[in-house]
Amino acid sequence: MSINSHANRDDRGNSRRPGPPTARPSRRAALRLALLAPGWPAIARGSPDAFPTRVRAFRLIEADGLRRDTYPIHTTIEGAGRDTRFLLLRDGQPIVAQFRPIDGPNHDVALDFEASLDSRDTRRYEVHSGQGVDPGPDPGAGIRLERVGDHFQVTQPTGMAFRLGRDLFDGPGPLVEAGSPRLAFVGAAGTSVGVEVGRDKAPIDLRSGRPPRVEITRQGPLAVVARVEAGPFEGGNGSATLDLTFPRGKPWVEAVLTLDDPRKVVTGLQFALGLAFDPDPSRTSPAGDWARVDDAHRSVIAAAAGGGNVAVERKQIVIRRDFEPSQASKSLTFRVLFGSRSGPLGRISPDAMIHPPRVEWDRPRAEP
Repeated sequence: MSINSHANRDDRGNSRRPGPPTARPSRRAALRLALLAPGWPAIARGSPDAFPTRVRAFRLIEADGLRRDTYPIHTTIEGAGRDTRFLLLRDGQPIVAQFRPIDGPNHDVALDFEASLDSRDTRRYEVHSGQGVDPGPDPGAGIRLERVGDHFQVTQPTGMAFRLGRDLFDGPGPLVEAGSPRLAFVGAAGTSVGVEVGRDKAPIDLRSGRPPRVEITRQGPLAVVARVEAGPFEGGNGSATLDLTFPRGKPWVEAVLTLDDPRKVVTGLQFALGLAFDPDPSRTSPAGDWARVDDAHRSVIAAAAGGGNVAVERKQIVIRRDFEPSQASKSLTFRVLFGSRSGPLGRISPDAMIHPPRVEWDRPRAEP
């Protein structure tokens, strides 16, 4: 892969002919001065109609003392939506990445890629964008998104399949399945999303108000993102958004449940996962910020971030977070990992699941 290098074609700048002190600079000289300003795109050497290219850099930081292998990374490139081509480089070499525009007035772009880092490791990356940028490497086998009847189905290259119904989790068949022969991990029975109003009251189901709306907000070979919007709930208790990210690199789903609570009455958020198998009690982890359940063939690990709690109740994994009603922001972030007991599941740390490497962007600069 090659990228056009960018600079003024004439290093001497404007004509040597002297002018009066008050003379305005020529167009070429003004352009050359503009290139020295930080944040401005450089101009390509070569033909006069060469395309401008912008360079943005960031660091990927592993600060939790955990080794990461093919870890899914998601970040946002601010204000890049008007660019038409993108390329991600690490140490000057192009790597596989997915770029997708984000709806909204800011013209942001979502960047998805995979990274392997050692404990306390830091890697530097650059994003090159513009019409003159070469396309990146072929991603190979990626995630497949299909419409099957009234449902969306997201299938990873490993065969792990996730199903989202028009009515959220309703409908026949398993919600998560994998393997050959197929093994069901999660079923519609017992799976729900709810809000709690008062400590002594049962959660109000997400589907108790207007029927939920399921929309695919991002799709590509490295990540698919679905958004579920629901509410207002029974009694007019606000509305909720559930964002589900399905990455290629890991057999998990990343979830963020966010609640709009203008009346400030909600005291808890809850996601209950209905298991499609009978867990072995001797292999069930204690409650805390993560839990694991197994049977003879399957394993499921759920981990919650930011003060969330995970518990196993019969054939359910219940992920919840409590709030003071006066809190303005109410959200529950968690990840659920599915796998075979004979696979590499045991080598994945729950801490690594809910604490991704940190992305720190540099200030915009011109390419030298």
